[in-house]
Amino acid sequence: MKTFYRNIIFSDHELIKGLRYKDIFQIKPMRFENAPNSEHIKYYPLLIEYWIDGDEIPNTTELPDSLLKLSLQTEKVHGLLDLLTAITNYNFFWYSLDGFNWFIPVPEDITKINNEDSSSVGMGLYYYPQMSKDLLIDGFSEHDYMDITLANDYYYFTHFDSFKYIAFPVSYEKFLDNYFNLDPQTKSKIDSVLKLIKHGVETLPKYKSLSFISFISAIETLVNEEYRDENKKIEYSCDKCKAIKDSPFKCEDCGNPTWAIGFKFKEFLKKHVSSSTGSVTKYNKIYNLRSKIVHSGNLLLGDNNLTIWEHPDKSEKEYVTHLETMQLSRLSLFNWILKI
Repeated sequence: MKTFYRNIIFSDHELIKGLRYKDIFQIKPMRFENAPNSEHIKYYPLLIEYWIDGDEIPNTTELPDSLLKLSLQTEKVHGLLDLLTAITNYNFFWYSLDGFNWFIPVPEDITKINNEDSSSVGMGLYYYPQMSKDLLIDGFSEHDYMDITLANDYYYFTHFDSFKYIAFPVSYEKFLDNYFNLDPQTKSKIDSVLKLIKHGVETLPKYKSLSFISFISAIETLVNEEYRDENKKIEYSCDKCKAIKDSPFKCEDCGNPTWAIGFKFKEFLKKHVSSSTGSVTKYNKIYNLRSKIVHSGNLLLGDNNLTIWEHPDKSEKEYVTHLETMQLSRLSLFNWILKI
């Protein structure tokens, strides 16, 4: 038996139109009369609707049934948030209780803040008294919105700052069809890619090097899936140190067998994103930056406030490369799934 749920989630862009993907989920603008709002915060609330089948609830006596349902609901929402963040240009997220924090109350007229105000303790939680009633549904709610704006896939991901409100790539439905039909083993890997992209998006403002590596790891996970059969043909002369005896990949200079990690990374992007000369140059720059961070302990300049001011031009170039890598992870995932 299906139980339907509606939750308030958030995004860094406003949703003014809606979307329902078949019988799986629906996102729509939130228009509740009593819901709080503010001009000061640029995290925009929206609604997501979905369902959970009773058969999905595991049989266990270790946890009460209500807690099991809540855990399953939380897992379902986070999976959809990862998915939406990875296949669009936005961050979709859900406020979760992570302890208490200090806050300064901010009135709508921000000029009224003065030195007499004191910090108070609060929780990061979006709530109002009528919320539980507003969120109660027994099926997908009515289609009372305009359909979401769609844009050409490549343009959408390469011009991500061109959309004021939430829009979707035109092939999103085919992507979701293919994604939800993946075999369990492949879907598990792709879910890891979604999570890595999500982590990269969320850590980008604060932990830039970590964010960059998350996007790279997402691409490399896809690369491993792309070359899964070829990787199985690699033979080792020593199982302990993994010295390579034979491989489908050979060094272009000496002809010795190799893992060809960098080669596969670039070939994958050439196949699934673009093979233009400018794009290949970009892939080389991104991979070299990846190697400096992973193997040499170099950090992006954005992780050190002093070096931003010492090298503003380099810092700006690294930031652009960071954003390009974010979009490459999204676009390569999108195109890879479309070709399955």
